[in-house]
Amino acid sequence: MGNKRPRLHYLFYYCFAIFASCTGVQEKETQTIDLSTGWYYAVGEVSDTPTDAMQRNYLPIRELLHVEKLHPQEEGVVWLKKEFVVPAMFLGKQVSVILGTINPADETYFNGKLIGKGGSIPSEGRQFFSEWNRYRKYDIPSDFVVRGKNVILVKLYVHHEGLIEGVLKFGERDAIAREYAIHKFIREDINALIAFVMLIIGLYHFLIFAKRPKDKENLYYALISVFFAIYQTNFYASHTPFNLQYRMSYLTFQKIIFVSLYASAYFFVLFTNSFLEIKLPRIANLTISTIFAISALVIVLVRDYGYFVWFSKSLNAIVVLPTVLYCFSLIAYKAIKGNRIARITLLGLIPFALCVIFDVVVHNILKKIGYIYLSGLGFPAFLISIMFILANRFVEYHNEVEELNITLDRKVVERTRELQEANAKLSEAYEAMSRDMKMAVSVQESFLPLKPPRFPGWDVALYFKPMSGVSGDFFDFYERNGELVGISIFDVSGHGVASGLLTMVAKSIMYKNFHQTTNSRLGAIVERANDDLIAEIGDSGYYISGIVLRINDSIVEYVNAAHVDLLIKRGGGEAKVVMEGKKEFKGNFLGIEAMKGRFATVQFKVNSNDSLLLCTDGLVECCNDEKNQYGIERLLSVFATLPHTLSAQEMLDSIMEDFYTFVGRKDEYRDDITIIIAKRLS
Repeated sequence: MGNKRPRLHYLFYYCFAIFASCTGVQEKETQTIDLSTGWYYAVGEVSDTPTDAMQRNYLPIRELLHVEKLHPQEEGVVWLKKEFVVPAMFLGKQVSVILGTINPADETYFNGKLIGKGGSIPSEGRQFFSEWNRYRKYDIPSDFVVRGKNVILVKLYVHHEGLIEGVLKFGERDAIAREYAIHKFIREDINALIAFVMLIIGLYHFLIFAKRPKDKENLYYALISVFFAIYQTNFYASHTPFNLQYRMSYLTFQKIIFVSLYASAYFFVLFTNSFLEIKLPRIANLTISTIFAISALVIVLVRDYGYFVWFSKSLNAIVVLPTVLYCFSLIAYKAIKGNRIARITLLGLIPFALCVIFDVVVHNILKKIGYIYLSGLGFPAFLISIMFILANRFVEYHNEVEELNITLDRKVVERTRELQEANAKLSEAYEAMSRDMKMAVSVQESFLPLKPPRFPGWDVALYFKPMSGVSGDFFDFYERNGELVGISIFDVSGHGVASGLLTMVAKSIMYKNFHQTTNSRLGAIVERANDDLIAEIGDSGYYISGIVLRINDSIVEYVNAAHVDLLIKRGGGEAKVVMEGKKEFKGNFLGIEAMKGRFATVQFKVNSNDSLLLCTDGLVECCNDEKNQYGIERLLSVFATLPHTLSAQEMLDSIMEDFYTFVGRKDEYRDDITIIIAKRLS
């Protein structure tokens, strides 16, 4: 072979070997025979047998790289021969040979007998498939070894690529197995482990996105992870349980690999923009999408493997490398501008960017064959930086909770003192809450109208069941001169005493604003109430969803603050969601400064025998023993089947009977449940 130039990637192997020896992995050195020099070659045919090969004329070969150039068509069989004398110490012992990585495929013979093969040499009914990254270790039966000269024949199938690169040795089986294990771990096992981890991370972020679709960076992050996990199979394809080499051609497999790589790069760009809240012009987004789409299309349409090799390496240099540089520059710019998240992300992106640049420069520009690919090892560093950000957010959340626990008692006392003059009974309830949960429950029950008042023109029914003790749900009926002029229902985040106290604060604020600003738009009333609420609870970490209705005879005004939809059942039997299909109608949660905004107001008419249904998510999200939710669709279905002749209470009883049939009657549920049915009378 005669090539004495240093191999950079050996440094990594040697470091690992030193580590292994320090931890006791390696045993005492065993003598081996170096097979790296003294090879000869001859051009052969796919149908050749070892006997045919021995009859060919062999020429010396300087190095075992670019062997494809020795074949006139750069596609076919090149026989490689190595003759050596086996010392007597190896005779009769278990021996093996390690032949580094062989690209693309081989059949290896020892003294004319097959000892192993890697990849697939094309034959009748079988397609070419490369195992370019797998180290070859072939065990040799002791009776194959003879005194004197022994011959290794490698039937190397070349296809615009062809090489033997790495450690080439003959020796005792245990010694060869130890060295092989190191290389297999570095070249295959690490990549397989990384692919598995990335796949799990991707699926996890898909679940996060499904729960919160507005956070697109979770979707992009998941797609990056999944597509890169697919790309990683390029490094261990032959060890997957799917027998890929028997299911598709190697060209098809490589198309999947490189399309996955370009998809990862594309979603990497989208993730970076979304994660750093950068909005590119539409023409820029269209240009980026077009570049990646054309790159993937070119790869898919190429039919010749030789052209594919050239196209894929060229596209890596002009697509993948600029993508990494773009994202790196963008994150670096944001980091310089003081963006804390960008600075943390940059720490993980730097090693990944260096690995990608190394791969593109070494493999695509300098065209150095046999060097290890580092992108698959550098990408986890980027993932670590993202996970660090998530972990940091988790710690900050707990710090906020601890701060809340310290300050909440003081806020409660202050609020209680402010309300003493307005309501002595409430003052007593607030003071008692810090000492006695039972008293807190009693105060809350006295604060809420557990039985709806009677109103002319309306039949109202109510079901209210706290999860345990103090409830985070609250509701109110607004009247003027004995007439029903409004209904509200709300749900405070969390459970326990703190949520229960906030229900009383929020109910008072909403009641005051509803009655003091009768001539304003209903959405404006809710906005002013939200301002008062934020001023009262500050950065407490709690938020509130809810519905407010204002009633003027048969006209109903409706505002929804991120709450379960309002349902209406017409007298004729039809039941539907009010404003169904118009998600933009709903406003944000109440009580959060960062989510302040306008609340849309909807007007609709209720006729005689029409019924309105308001509820909290404790009803529709309650699950049965099979973990199936009761759901808004089932609630609508039951609501629609109820005769209009039933009273509001009878309708409510029928719905609850169906609810109990579905989830079972239990002493406790996972959330508070509140339902209000208001039926318009003649």
